[in-house]
Amino acid sequence: MYKRITSLLLILVSLSIFGQEENIDKLKFDTYDFPKAVVIDVENKNQASLKKKVEAWIESYFTERTLNKSSFSKNTFSISAQSERFLKVKNLPSDLNFEIKISLRDNKYRFEVTNLNYKYYTEYRQISDVNLIKDEVIKKDLDQSRSLLSTFFNNLNSDLYQFIISENTDW
Repeated sequence: MYKRITSLLLILVSLSIFGQEENIDKLKFDTYDFPKAVVIDVENKNQASLKKKVEAWIESYFTERTLNKSSFSKNTFSISAQSERFLKVKNLPSDLNFEIKISLRDNKYRFEVTNLNYKYYTEYRQISDVNLIKDEVIKKDLDQSRSLLSTFFNNLNSDLYQFIISENTDW
């Protein structure tokens, strides 16, 4: 009996220690209205240290192939990137081009998705109001992609947050 109680306590303590994930606000893609943004609080990080962390995160997260453009102006990072073969449109794998902005202030940052485009054969088409799309199959595919997009951008933001709060700058 003593071993069971000890084992149970050990499991509960392990779960509570290792299962803790910071509860940060999430982006929702219920609609394709842009921009979509969340403001994330980070304790004890001034604007200059946040800038260094975000620069390091961009270098570590994106590759030459996935990062189209990155710039910094007026305390805001503008990032244009892509994820290859991310969506499925008319049963064809499609690349996703996206633009995000990360605005910095002392002890917080704003993560904002400003634009999404999917590749359809040889051209990129903007994802905006799905109701305006006349092709029902594409409309259905984009509607079904909302949870995938939510997960992708929430994971991207979570990676950024974890990188910022970590004491280690080398990942």
